[in-house]
Amino acid sequence: MKLLSALAVLLMSVCLGSSSETPVIRTQCGPVQGEVKTTAWNSVPYWSFQSIPYGKPPVGNLRFRPPMPAEPWTGTLKANKEPNACPQLDIFSQQYIGNEDCLYINVFTPVPTARKHAHKKAVMAWIYGGSFAGGSTNTSIYGPDLLIEQDVVVVTFNYRLGALGFLALGLEGAPGNGGLKDQALALKWIQQNIAAFGGDPRRVTIFGESSGSASVHYHVLSPHSAGLFARAIAMSGTPLSPWAYHTPEQSLNKAKQLTKFLGSDATTNSEILNFLLNVPPKDLVNGTEQMDGVTQMLTLPFRPTLDSVDKNPFLTQCPISIYKYGSFSKVPIMLGKTKEEALGFTRDGFTGVNDTWTNFDRLIDIDEEVFNRFVKDKVTDYGVFVTDYYYTAPTDLTRKFLTKYNNEPVYSYEHTFDSPYALHRQLGQALNGTSHFDDVQYVFYMKVFREPEDPNDPVNRFRKMVSAMWANFAKYGNPTPRRNNPSNAIWEPSGCRGLQFNINSQCRMQEADVSPTAVEYEKYILNRLPTKSACHPTKAPEPNLDDFFPTANPSQTTLH
Repeated sequence: MKLLSALAVLLMSVCLGSSSETPVIRTQCGPVQGEVKTTAWNSVPYWSFQSIPYGKPPVGNLRFRPPMPAEPWTGTLKANKEPNACPQLDIFSQQYIGNEDCLYINVFTPVPTARKHAHKKAVMAWIYGGSFAGGSTNTSIYGPDLLIEQDVVVVTFNYRLGALGFLALGLEGAPGNGGLKDQALALKWIQQNIAAFGGDPRRVTIFGESSGSASVHYHVLSPHSAGLFARAIAMSGTPLSPWAYHTPEQSLNKAKQLTKFLGSDATTNSEILNFLLNVPPKDLVNGTEQMDGVTQMLTLPFRPTLDSVDKNPFLTQCPISIYKYGSFSKVPIMLGKTKEEALGFTRDGFTGVNDTWTNFDRLIDIDEEVFNRFVKDKVTDYGVFVTDYYYTAPTDLTRKFLTKYNNEPVYSYEHTFDSPYALHRQLGQALNGTSHFDDVQYVFYMKVFREPEDPNDPVNRFRKMVSAMWANFAKYGNPTPRRNNPSNAIWEPSGCRGLQFNINSQCRMQEADVSPTAVEYEKYILNRLPTKSACHPTKAPEPNLDDFFPTANPSQTTLH
């Protein structure tokens, strides 16, 4: 039987030259057949499977409920087209796109070899960002080419967004966190099926950016996802970010606001649910965008929250409490941010020096206490404030919790490479710096943006280095192993010193790039977030947090 299996694999690979179709792969739900493609620059062949159902269409009475596994099929599914995006406003055109039937997964895998004892490959499962309100797996933005050339299996999947993914009414029909549960169901699908595609279910790394990065951390925090992944990479966002979490009360208020905006006088939670179940998805998306009169992609009205009412809850305690008591999955983690995150959230005319608050499209609904304590009459550079308060401080505080309780390595980074092809420049912001989302183009091939075509261009050499470090972490749990180090430096775990890897054309280890002002923000988050998050009381003794701020009193949170 082993000989026949090896012969079958050999025949498959030999036949690839004359066919653009892959062999048929049998998943637990049914057989699928994809396409043979090649990477953009080096023409490395790989197998592409797109639009494989992993969840039952969340329509009708299933709209706001936790996802259900896809129904089995009998005939061979042609997995050769981009899947439906979930309902949203397109990030470029701001026009409505998508379909509620959107729970599909894509698998991109290097062509298997004919070796008799070929090892299964490490798997990288991507969670896109987009303020929990937008994004999709479209390969024109998230092309797998760079990672395929690093010999890993790449998996992407769509998950529900906005009200459709995060409406929380405290009812069985709308418990909340549907989008996160979609992600978890996709990760279960990977565990059950990825070996058939040549992937190793024991070496699954989840990685994401922005709200996708916060999602990665939520999976680390949630027992719902325990055991579904072995490593995690979080790029620019954590559950401690002020934009990443709502209390149940806040979530309910947003649901009521949307209901009223759409013309209903429903008052009870059940009445709100019955009304919203019958609203066309386009109206839900547009209503969410317009109900506050500001850009909802940046105010994030529907977010993760507590969902204790669910029979299989995703989050029963607020994130700050889970971190404080160390009750999360202990896995190797990479986390970090770009140097100038705020460049991604500015209006035309922003100069980066002494700009007024109106130069920012209300990144989130900044609460009055934060504004009065940290901003009013104290802040002159709002770009620095946005970067520090919404990204630097929560990322560094999260790193401290992870390092305190995690026996596995925690790798910290700051991305500082500023390219003439940087996405923030292509999107119209000419300032120097490394913006929010700029770093994603060094992990994925983005056909929709202008990029140098020469593989030896310095930007592409940098891109190869970064994608290799990301893949190394997935393969070995170490981004710069000594025998396969693509950079000019050794990336050390952060440790108690808070060491950080500066990612640039010349990489180096450095002390954490966290200003004294950002440390003050960390103290505020640490002290105020339990109350602001409506954390449940716990019988466990309060942990000793002196190690986090050894030179200062954590209770001193006022910025002078």
